Amino acid sequence: MHLALVGAFPFPFPQGSQVYFAEQAGSLAVVGARVTLVTGPTPLATPADVARVDVRSAADMAAAVTAQVKQCDVFI
Repeated sequence: MHLALVGAFPFPFPQGSQVYFAEQAGSLAVVGARVTLVTGPTPLATPADVARVDVRSAADMAAAVTAQVKQCDVFI
C-alpha cells in the first residue's frame, strides 16, 4: 500500500504538528506501508524508509500533490 501524507506547516521551526506528522509517517513505514511525505521546509529528519518531497511554495505543493495522488492508494 502506498500512502502520501501532505503537510503544510507555516512555522520556521518544528511545532507539535510537524513532529506528530513525521512520527505518523515513520510508524506507517514500520508496519510495511510505502510512505511519501510531502512537506514544506523543516529541520526534522525524514523517518527511515519514508520518501520525502520538499516544497517551498504553494505552486510546488500543488505540483507535488498532483504527482503523488496519481501514484498512491491512500492520500492524507
